[in-house]
Amino acid sequence: MAEENLSPDAALARGASAEDERERELLIMHVGNVFLDAAVPHLRQDREEHRMTEKRLAFSRLMRVVKEEGVSLLLFSGNLVDGTYAAQDTLRYLCDLFAANPACQFVICTGEADKYEGNSIYSYESWPDNVHIFTSPVPATVHLPSLGVCVYGWGYAADRAVVPAFEGAVFDKTLYNVLCGTDNTEKDGDTSPLWRGMSALGANYLALTKRNASFAGFSSMPTGLAAYSGSFESEGFGECSPGGVNLLRVEKTEKGYRSYPVRLPLGTLRYAVEHMDISYLSEEEIEREIFARIAKEGYGEETVLRVVYTGCVPPEAVPVCRMDGGRFGVYALQICDESLPTRGASYLEREDSLAGELYRALLPKMQAEDPEERRLAVRAFRMGYAALLGRDLAES
Repeated sequence: MAEENLSPDAALARGASAEDERERELLIMHVGNVFLDAAVPHLRQDREEHRMTEKRLAFSRLMRVVKEEGVSLLLFSGNLVDGTYAAQDTLRYLCDLFAANPACQFVICTGEADKYEGNSIYSYESWPDNVHIFTSPVPATVHLPSLGVCVYGWGYAADRAVVPAFEGAVFDKTLYNVLCGTDNTEKDGDTSPLWRGMSALGANYLALTKRNASFAGFSSMPTGLAAYSGSFESEGFGECSPGGVNLLRVEKTEKGYRSYPVRLPLGTLRYAVEHMDISYLSEEEIEREIFARIAKEGYGEETVLRVVYTGCVPPEAVPVCRMDGGRFGVYALQICDESLPTRGASYLEREDSLAGELYRALLPKMQAEDPEERRLAVRAFRMGYAALLGRDLAES
């Protein structure tokens, strides 16, 4: 079944429009890659200290949605917290949130970031009765008869790829059966070994998390649906799709179960990348082009935007790489200069001077295939060329 991407209000209105419908249906939410307490990247000097707080506020908003809309089962399929940095008060914060919503059952599967290694950060707290935690790669089961659900879950297996051993499992078809956990197997073609093995077992929903796997839609299985959680909130430029959660409205029919999935964007930030050829643009024209791109794509205060300069510029040109994101109306603006100082520079290849020697020595590296090698070579040339021209090195 094809997924939909709706606003939270529209999706939840679709999912729970009347009290009688709530009695006949089940709302399941699937979340992963939350990384509470994880170290945050430097984005803006005036907001850096607020990022961890912003993520916690976004999570609190998620819990309000869960309670207000009557979500009966919340699946955390991996990486709820960062085990390296998670503080005791964060675990207590989670316990309090979960205890405040006794009508919902919470399932936590440990992931790569909060994996079980002889001990578990989740053992540091006494969790409410409506919280069920899977820490072992050996699969276990949680029966939730009041919901008509059975959850088969597993935790992250450190240092080795594991497909949980569910061979011979026979699901009770009178229940809605969920397989939930992390996928640490490598992708082979369009899917991973774990995805293929789990999707063939006959569950109603396969809820997976993989640290570097974005949400790519809901896929049909012979008996239901399968999906990666993606990230609750985009973690960087490697995942530019908006963060969010999966929501399934499940109806029980005479022939079994019917699921209606939607994707809810509940995160606070999104990442975006724009490539811009600056070969013949002045500084003012570059700024106008950035404004134009932001307006066209609808980037706003929740966007971390990276603009990648490409093309060829004169050797003496030093593109401006520091710009205030607030002036452009985005959360943060990062400039990555991948332009080459080779336009009109053929004279340097022939010039018998220090500048010519510098240019000829670095040109092969500036044209190398490796982006990092190119970047360092261009940086070295611009700094050396600026010094030879008597410019302040800070300008380059």
